[in-house]
Amino acid sequence: MFSAPDASTVDLTRTRLALRPDLNFTAQVYGDETFYHVEVPSCSEYYRIGYTEYVFLSLLDGRTTFCEALAITARTQGPDAFSQQQALSLYSWLLERGIADFAGDSSGAGDSAATRKNPDGNLLQKCNPFWIRVPFGCPDDMLKRLQPLLGWIFSPVATVIGVGVMVLAAVQLGNDWQKFQSAATSVFAPDNWLWLLLA
Repeated sequence: MFSAPDASTVDLTRTRLALRPDLNFTAQVYGDETFYHVEVPSCSEYYRIGYTEYVFLSLLDGRTTFCEALAITARTQGPDAFSQQQALSLYSWLLERGIADFAGDSSGAGDSAATRKNPDGNLLQKCNPFWIRVPFGCPDDMLKRLQPLLGWIFSPVATVIGVGVMVLAAVQLGNDWQKFQSAATSVFAPDNWLWLLLA
């Protein structure tokens, strides 16, 4: 019976990894830097990697060895390429998270490490209201159009004004503390807990 190699006992530089087939990569530009969001839809797992890491990962097709992928990355990225130790750390991370598996492994290359340990966890996670995803699209274009109109909200002047308003509110609260206390008693009364929960 075939058993998958143990990452802690093999020379990773002589191995070949294959990425999960269900990964989604989305390019995101922040300032002058390009990042990639990595989504594992079946597990609701999300990661963010740099462009150099993406170049290295894109070469892991099950046929390219670690050394070949590292050499191609170094050749194409030049000074931005990472060292062999950094690449090995990324390689190990891919295996630990179940994002990639040794080429030729039939023991579940498409399952994440978490799913292998707890197959029911994936179903419970999908039913968890905190993990439900509602796609609204990418807001980058809209935010770029709004930035000239509303960018001043994040300026130092607006920040000082905002802090000043909060200080005035705190002073006003201190002056009317007794009134606030009596009003808060009715708001946090046991009869209102259901409404607070709904809110």
